[in-house]
Amino acid sequence: DLGANVRALVDHYEEKVHSGRKLESIADMKSFIEQYPEFRKLSGSVFKHVAIMGELARLVDERQLMDVSQVEQELACDSDHSSAYKNVVGVLNNPRVTNSDALKLVLLYCLRYETSSSNSSSSLYDILTRRGCSGEQLAMLTNVLRYAGSSVRAGELFGAQSLMAAFARTISHGL
Repeated sequence: DLGANVRALVDHYEEKVHSGRKLESIADMKSFIEQYPEFRKLSGSVFKHVAIMGELARLVDERQLMDVSQVEQELACDSDHSSAYKNVVGVLNNPRVTNSDALKLVLLYCLRYETSSSNSSSSLYDILTRRGCSGEQLAMLTNVLRYAGSSVRAGELFGAQSLMAAFARTISHGL
């Protein structure tokens, strides 16, 4: 949405200066603004927004945030453990992913699969250690499970429950 709004502002000001150039990318928008000083005067805020969009796009690419986000969504919504584990390990092995983003993924994994018989949290912990996560960061794993794990929270965090559990809840609360 932000990108579309910035694009609309740039298009609006482009019409004002009667330029025939087509602006297809963030780089084109930056170039246009730099080449037309009168445009810059008219649209200081547009220039700032284009610069912010460029920086956001750079960070998303640099930190591989689209890949991290996809795995976060899969952890939250899908219940296929083997696929989830494989995807988490794949992201953890990517050197462009920051330790803090890697830690968030492992925290989500631990919360999602803490009661699963095939839980592989210890191997993910080892990968985080090899990545160079600090002791304080690694302690978050046990602290989150201690204070927000399945044994202390009310209800299922990810909405995954068996058909029998849903049936029992329905019967106990009445139809």
